[in-house]
Amino acid sequence: MAAGISRRTVLFRTVSELCGPASRSNCATLILSGPTSMLLEPMSAYLLIAQKQYENTSLSGSYNVGPESSGCLTTGELADLFCQAWGEGAYWEHIGDNGPHEDTVLKLDCSKIRTVLSWRPRWNVERAVWETVAWTKAWMDGNNMLDFMERQIREYFNEFV
Repeated sequence: MAAGISRRTVLFRTVSELCGPASRSNCATLILSGPTSMLLEPMSAYLLIAQKQYENTSLSGSYNVGPESSGCLTTGELADLFCQAWGEGAYWEHIGDNGPHEDTVLKLDCSKIRTVLSWRPRWNVERAVWETVAWTKAWMDGNNMLDFMERQIREYFNEFV
């Protein structure tokens, strides 16, 4: 990572700010690998789950976190979207390998988190892919990733307040 910046530091700093000074000791240290932008949706959901379960133990249990139904894409559609976001003539090619059968649709049932906790993804799949590409290009260009990730995190949380 450029300039020796730790993604873990960025997220911990942001989570601590969200938790507030009184509860910083109760904030979990979360370890990330990969662009922050593609982890914002599940991280926001996990933080909401933890908060709600702490406030009301009857909400204990497991919750699936995933996109809206409209955000479910085939691998080819996702690859097309990535290439469009990347630009510069990026393309992909499907090469069949006669591997084992896989279902054409793999989808989590996320109705519990939507119904019980009123959680919904903040970014649609297109926005998440574009933000992931922006992160990757910024990292490849040697930008200050601490500033870049902090901006993405703040945009994510502030756009819908």
